Amino acid sequence: MGSRKIRIRSPYYGAGSPKSYNWIKDDFHIYGIGVNIKYLNDYDTLEITLEGKTALVKTQDIKNFANKYNSYKHIKNSIVKVAIFSISLLDPNLHAKKKKIDDRQQKLF
Repeated sequence: MGSRKIRIRSPYYGAGSPKSYNWIKDDFHIYGIGVNIKYLNDYDTLEITLEGKTALVKTQDIKNFANKYNSYKHIKNSIVKVAIFSISLLDPNLHAKKKKIDDRQQKLF
């Protein structure tokens, strides 16, 4: 099976939001990337380059992620179907961005 090199031009910003696939609830980064499902079936690992950084990811991890969040998408005007997953799979240090809670005392009067 082997490995395949893939270069991603730009991530999909709102993929992990509650309006899309809602994986930020599990502390994954909101940015997502899509990979052709043909690659997931034909290779064991993918060497993915995003913004000049390269990571090696097991295709089974991508399949598990996409199945859990049902994050598959058909590309418009194409026969290609992609699995969309969080960039947290590329770098485990990337987590969901937490909103800062305003804990200052509000005026009562």
